[in-house]
Amino acid sequence: ARLFGSDLNRGLFLAMRDAADRVGASHPIVEDVVSGTLNYRKLFIGARVLGRRFEAVTAPGEAVGVLLPNANGVVLSLIGLLSASRVAAMINYTAGRASVTAAVRTAEVRTVVSSRAFIDKANLADIVAAVEGGGAKLLWLEDVRASVTVLDKLAAALLWRWPLQRQNAAKPAVILFTSGSEGTPKAVVLSHRNLLANAMQAEARITISPADILLNVLPVFHSFGLTGGTILPLVTGVKLFLYPSPLHYKLIPEVARKARPTVMFGTDTFLANYARTAKDGDFSSLRFIVAGAEAVKPETRRIYRERFQAEIIEGFGLTEAAPVVAVNTAIHGRDGTVGRLLPAMRMKLEPVEGISGAGRLWL
Repeated sequence: ARLFGSDLNRGLFLAMRDAADRVGASHPIVEDVVSGTLNYRKLFIGARVLGRRFEAVTAPGEAVGVLLPNANGVVLSLIGLLSASRVAAMINYTAGRASVTAAVRTAEVRTVVSSRAFIDKANLADIVAAVEGGGAKLLWLEDVRASVTVLDKLAAALLWRWPLQRQNAAKPAVILFTSGSEGTPKAVVLSHRNLLANAMQAEARITISPADILLNVLPVFHSFGLTGGTILPLVTGVKLFLYPSPLHYKLIPEVARKARPTVMFGTDTFLANYARTAKDGDFSSLRFIVAGAEAVKPETRRIYRERFQAEIIEGFGLTEAAPVVAVNTAIHGRDGTVGRLLPAMRMKLEPVEGISGAGRLWL
């Protein structure tokens, strides 16, 4: 019912603010390992402050690069860009220099928002060079923060409920870059409506509430980490705990032990590795895990069931579909499948010449 009850024409900023109104502005909504927890009000105040700075150096409708890890700063930047009617082009900093340069050129990105501390810590000087090679300048969050005045903060605190620019849900909200499994990464343009509809479709299938805590270790530059791991919690009031890298196999189980998430997203490879290093109680707070990107092995499923009493719910998606296409549910679940097509989606399979038993999927 929420899928059809939610107004897809309001756009992502207003959908997130509607969630703040439903659960309360002081409801804690995002947390990371470094800077702590933000409630909705603080999140929107910070996003407005950043959005004003983005407005000053870019034009409405312009694609602005975002080169940030899973931390509060990426959510603040994303909401700031949406508020200012800019398009967030999410840069995959793990893709290598050539892909990053190609991405910046393809999306005609002239400004990339990043953090010096992150670049230093993650040794990404070559990625910064690749961004500049594509013809973009860097806007450092540290410089933005240093330039914020008391007056800026005061204005943002008074006006946090309002977007900086008129919102149009039919317009592009983000640009994502595919993994490049078919050659050069393709740029996928997704509108506010695409992303909000997909989050609501997913919510129609998986049971979540503002009492949940979602641990997102999947990078926000991937569609699964963005729609499922970031937009879905922000528009439903589910507290989001962001972790910067899915590859920290030893640390993530410890983070889960402390943060007590009830929901987590992952891929089979990551989940199998976490289980290997996890102590028995580490994932015991989980109600379920949503897995995608590759088939879940029966062994991984069994380990989580037996050791942590957590169900792995498998789904299927692709960037172009914003991304979730099908997902199992707690009620309708069959191991080894990706579940049923999401509500309000249609599909057909067309035969592929010369390959028996194969089909081309149209959505």
